[in-house]
Order: sequence, then C-alpha cells, then structure tokens
Amino acid sequence: MLSEVLYVMSRIYSATGFAEHNRMTLDLLLWIKNVAEVTEITLDIALRARELKKLLGIALTDCYVIAVAEFLDTTALFLKIEEEMKKRIHFVENYL
Repeated sequence: MLSEVLYVMSRIYSATGFAEHNRMTLDLLLWIKNVAEVTEITLDIALRARELKKLLGIALTDCYVIAVAEFLDTTALFLKIEEEMKKRIHFVENYL
C-alpha cells in the first residue's frame, strides 16, 4: 500500500539525516502518481481485504495487496514473504 511505502521512506530519509524528509516523501508520492496507476480502494476491495484477514490471519496491508490484485485480475507480488505469511503459505499461495 502506498501509505506504507511513504511511511518507510519518510523514516529512511529522516534516519539518513535529511532535514526535509517530509518534503522528500511528498516528492516521492508525486513521482509515483506520475509513473504508476494508483488504484482507489473501493468498498468491495475493503470488504475482500477484511475477509482475507479473517481467513488468512496475515498483515492487513498484505490482504489489501491480494484484494487489489484480485480486483485487477493480476498476480499479487511481495518483495519477501513475511514469517506470518510463511506459516499460512498453503492458503496464501492460491492468491499469488
């Protein structure tokens, strides 16, 4: 989710000593909006993420990634599989 990316980038910019880390994070947001299609979270996507959270018990942001991938009829991509997801991989891999 975009908010998680922005949160992490703000922390990275801040930790590296950039005085204007909030502005740099906003610049990143504007760049992402120009080069990527940002999908609006609809009620249907939110409801599906809720169901996935109940079913899979993984991080809610991961559930949103899967729900949006289903909505767009594409594959959910994760940089790395978190430990909580590894425990339920036999359920999760149906959505990847």
